[in-house]
Amino acid sequence: MKGLSWPDRPGARGAEDGSAARGIGIAIWLAAALAVLFRYRGIFGLGPCNDDYLLLREAESFGFFRSYLGHFWRPFEGLVAYASLRSAYDLHKVVQLGVFALTGWGVALVARRLSFRPLQAGSAAALFLFSPIAVSALFQIDTVSQALAGCGALWLFGLLLRVREGVLGPSGRWRLLPFVATAAAGLACLMTKETVLGVYCVLPIAAWFAGTGRERSGRALLRLSAPLLLALAAYFAARVLLVGIPIGAQGAGRYEADPSPLNVLRNVAMVAFGAVYPGDTVRLMTGQAGAWDLVPLAVAAAVLAFAAAAVRRDARDSVLGALGVLVAASCLPHAIGRASELYAFQSLPFTALLLGFVLVRRAPGAVVVLFACVVGWISTGDKIERVRVTWQRSEELRKDLLDGTNADTCRSLRDPGRDGRRYYSVFVVRDVELYESLLGYYRRRDACTPLVRSYSWSKRDRERAGR
Repeated sequence: MKGLSWPDRPGARGAEDGSAARGIGIAIWLAAALAVLFRYRGIFGLGPCNDDYLLLREAESFGFFRSYLGHFWRPFEGLVAYASLRSAYDLHKVVQLGVFALTGWGVALVARRLSFRPLQAGSAAALFLFSPIAVSALFQIDTVSQALAGCGALWLFGLLLRVREGVLGPSGRWRLLPFVATAAAGLACLMTKETVLGVYCVLPIAAWFAGTGRERSGRALLRLSAPLLLALAAYFAARVLLVGIPIGAQGAGRYEADPSPLNVLRNVAMVAFGAVYPGDTVRLMTGQAGAWDLVPLAVAAAVLAFAAAAVRRDARDSVLGALGVLVAASCLPHAIGRASELYAFQSLPFTALLLGFVLVRRAPGAVVVLFACVVGWISTGDKIERVRVTWQRSEELRKDLLDGTNADTCRSLRDPGRDGRRYYSVFVVRDVELYESLLGYYRRRDACTPLVRSYSWSKRDRERAGR
């Protein structure tokens, strides 16, 4: 869209910055995107793992108006999984990395639409792209919805900012094209993942609150909210009438509500810490922290100190308030369930915008951003290596299963002395969980589907499977 580019808006912070500063912002994003995509090259060649098998089992048949696992409706994730399964190629990783880069670009564009200086906008994009928290959302088929939800919410917010600026014509009449475009984008955003609903509901309020003058009128808020309300009604109608999932049916596993204050506080702290910590969270959560972890902890402390000072200094800034609301709302759906760092990815674009806004106002803040990106680069490699190790263990167990030794394997895995690992997301998974996911897949479906067969399957492996 024309509005989502790099123009200098009248009255923008730093409108005095010339084309050189604008070029610096673009260069920061481009360098960060290329560096991160190079860093993530190691995820290619890693096959399905853990919860991926649950989705693969469901994705062998695809229907747009079809639920899976009984209570989810995520047609875009299902389509990507189906295409990956049929193509025998890790197509989902191409999609996820493409969405990741697009989200980073969206962070920069939204930042400029919010009147960030070019250097602030580029820094916000770099903070997003270099965050190691993104690893968990970029290699599993099961996490395609995470990448899509974060990207969809951010770009919908950018669309609302653009619509807000021209929401009232000279005659004050409604404009059809912005209304239809916003409603369609809102419906697409809702179909990415159920947990996006938290931030979705406050997007028009945040876009309205960040405005000035006529953009802050009651009529402007109504016209921003109306298309999203229509999309929300259409989404729930589709779930009930077409998909057959009653409203409120997603209450299994991590989506089971637990509104106790202690649980909410723990989850908010975990998601917020994961979004600002540039180090390897796995080392902290599994008791493997060493001297190196003092470096990312120091960077995280500096980030929080600068953020606290900015909030105290600019508490009435409308942009700061709008971004704070978006960060809080993006955490809410996970706060009342059982959160893990995986769910911090949906908050990450708005957290990066908030940190880019408050940090890159003084030279020390820019230095903190640089340190955070360097530490994030190193920690991203560590987490990708953990993923590779987990996948290799899963492959060994899969071969044991296909070799007919599943009974002995299952017995040995249930021995606490052999498998005493502490479970933490997909980075440190007990053999029991890996094996049970494999067993659930092979008991119910063809043991030689194209995607699974394409990874580390020799001719002898296929013969073991009876092919």
